[in-house]
Amino acid sequence: MVFMLFRKEIEEAKLSEPVKAHMRELLILYGLDVLVKDSNLLFEAEYFGPGHATQVFEAKKDQIAKVRPYTIPLVESFGWTDSHLCSTIGNSYGDIYEQQLEVAKNSKMNKQKLPKGYEHFMNMMKSPAL
Repeated sequence: MVFMLFRKEIEEAKLSEPVKAHMRELLILYGLDVLVKDSNLLFEAEYFGPGHATQVFEAKKDQIAKVRPYTIPLVESFGWTDSHLCSTIGNSYGDIYEQQLEVAKNSKMNKQKLPKGYEHFMNMMKSPAL
């Protein structure tokens, strides 16, 4: 039902055709995501058979690759502030890597005492490969 209502809204919306095309791609991704998460009824009704789950999963991966180039501009078009997104990726300053490094430095995980035996692990990481 959500899929059908979303599709109807896309077609009736007063949007440019390129924006509608992007929204249709997102709709396809949503539909594939629903199928990946819950396709039991399709198997029970024998609409899906062996191998179909893998095909749907692969189609979802392909759709993600299609949508990826315009996801950040799409999210930015909503006008949300960086504090609403809670993400360093796609922030309004464009300094993604610097922000990720800063978040990692300030992480509470970096404030904790190192676990017992950590020094042995680090020594293995530094040693040449066998």
